[in-house]
Amino acid sequence: MNVFDDGNYRERISDAVRWVEIYVDPQKAEAYGGQTVVLEFLVQELATAADLAGALQGNPP
Repeated sequence: MNVFDDGNYRERISDAVRWVEIYVDPQKAEAYGGQTVVLEFLVQELATAADLAGALQGNPP
């Protein structure tokens, strides 16, 4: 199975992209507690996506 065929994986990646868009705009980032907080959310989304991709490929975290 291609991980991009999984809706949950695509959602995690899409969420990560949104966090990047917020991170690069300091005003938007402040609305979420600052760039450091936004970066933590971004890393969390990417970690979740990586774990999911591993599980989908038969390599659970």
